[in-house]
Amino acid sequence: MSIEELSLARISRIEWAVGIIVTLLIIYFHVTFMLHAGPLWRDEINSIQLATMPSLSEMWDSMQYESFPVLSNIVLRLWASTGLGETDSGIRLFGFLVGVFIIGAVWLNARIVGYSVPLLSLILFGFSPLSIQVGDYIRPYGLGIFLILMTFGLIWKVTQSPTPCHIFAATVFACLSVQCLYTNAFLLAAICLGGIAITFREAMWKRSSLLL
Repeated sequence: MSIEELSLARISRIEWAVGIIVTLLIIYFHVTFMLHAGPLWRDEINSIQLATMPSLSEMWDSMQYESFPVLSNIVLRLWASTGLGETDSGIRLFGFLVGVFIIGAVWLNARIVGYSVPLLSLILFGFSPLSIQVGDYIRPYGLGIFLILMTFGLIWKVTQSPTPCHIFAATVFACLSVQCLYTNAFLLAAICLGGIAITFREAMWKRSSLLL
């Protein structure tokens, strides 16, 4: 092994070590928020009450008073049905897991697009107090962020390898993302246009039409 290869291997190990330490620190901050966020605030209580209505039909009828699509309420309803939605701590655990899934999606996207460790994303996004707070609140934002991040990675996979599995997964996550946050529709359009620009430049007409 040459000196250059040894240097690259050493840098890679350092990069991985820093990435793991940063990720653990971010998870620690999420744990801290979960333990010290305090009682559920007004909008969070609204989400819980809407999600735990006696029947799905009642929940659906009440969606006219909600500012988000229905998906997050269905997921929260499933969580509450396990018995973990009966206490504030159980509900906060749901928010914590969503926050952790977001960090997992950041790592997964880095691997999908060819980066070993998403250091820049972890530092700029993962360490942001706003991203921790908003992602872990019992509102649709965290789940919507997770779903649009997954959509980004899967659409990239479609641009590189449009297998039926990749196409199906990207389609499912794209649909779920816009059923969680209305604003995800604009991000989805931007992601697809980016993919179309890449495939169009490489004269991959079928992939461009698929993304369109």
